[in-house]
Amino acid sequence: MTKTPIEPKDIRKGYLIRVEYGDVNREGKAAVEYYAARDGFYVGGTKDSSFLIDRPKPPVVLPTEPGAYVTNYQFPDVFKLDVLTLDEVGQWRRGNAIVTIEHVERCGGNSLTKLEPVNETARKMRDAIIKTFDAEGNYYSTVREVAAEFGVTP
Repeated sequence: MTKTPIEPKDIRKGYLIRVEYGDVNREGKAAVEYYAARDGFYVGGTKDSSFLIDRPKPPVVLPTEPGAYVTNYQFPDVFKLDVLTLDEVGQWRRGNAIVTIEHVERCGGNSLTKLEPVNETARKMRDAIIKTFDAEGNYYSTVREVAAEFGVTP
């Protein structure tokens, strides 16, 4: 258990707090652990020591719009990229396999990035190329410059 000293004014709702009481009995220090019900919630006295044991993890907010999503996550020593899809009925898939919401949350649920369909990227590329011509039809940009706008470099 890691104990980080914390002042009562710094306690936030949801923190797991350990208070070690100043009075020592025959068995040693008395202590109590509790989850703070609100910011600044403290159950000890002025001579007691308080420690932060754990902070609540932010909730995972998963996308609801169907499509393909790339996620990056890290196991203890391996960085991994993965593609997950959300279908029209709200099921997450990895390839053809249905995966649980818990799996999606573990695999970087907060870092999901929606992939743009190829036809949407092609439309943007076409529009960007059309903009490279002036009103008289003179070409004033190179394809490389346009491609670079989309992250494509030689």
